[in-house]
Amino acid sequence: VVALNELRQLYVRSSNESLRVGDSWYLIGCKWMNKWRQYAGVSPFPHADDLPTSGPPDPEHYPGPVDNSQLLRGNGSGGSGGSALAPALYDTVDYVAVNAALWKGLVAQYGLALQSHAIERQVISVGEGARSETRIEVYRHEIRLRQHGSSRENYVTRFFSSMDTLADVKRAMCDAFDCPNNHDVRVWEMQL
Repeated sequence: VVALNELRQLYVRSSNESLRVGDSWYLIGCKWMNKWRQYAGVSPFPHADDLPTSGPPDPEHYPGPVDNSQLLRGNGSGGSGGSALAPALYDTVDYVAVNAALWKGLVAQYGLALQSHAIERQVISVGEGARSETRIEVYRHEIRLRQHGSSRENYVTRFFSSMDTLADVKRAMCDAFDCPNNHDVRVWEMQL
């Protein structure tokens, strides 16, 4: 259990933290987050030097368990790890991204809704040189994997980051099809 004042401090830090390539951030539905902000009495866009309020929470806006189900395709059927997001989600409209410390604190305090799960995303660098941009990779690439000789309908879906390597894809294939990592793997057909 995490004290509300500690969560308020984590929230201010998370809201002002710079993105670093390789860090994990978590997506939380705006509907739930807005309810928690009202409950905790914090601003939607706090400045780094803002001191969070230390007053009592607003019981009328108790948020309940963290709920991301509205962010998931099929409202929660995306499965752990895959996080099949609903299409066309917008930052600060549909979701907010929070750092790992705040995510863990919120889940420890409020739990996680039944049709919900952690939506962890990595910070990546896009572009080169002066045009380089650091951002959270919200949508991963969906790739269907199947074994050679199996029917086209017999596949598993995995999600990959732009930063993943072919070794990461091979590892996922070996895990999905229960073969050793040193197994010979080939790409036979690729449809974009």
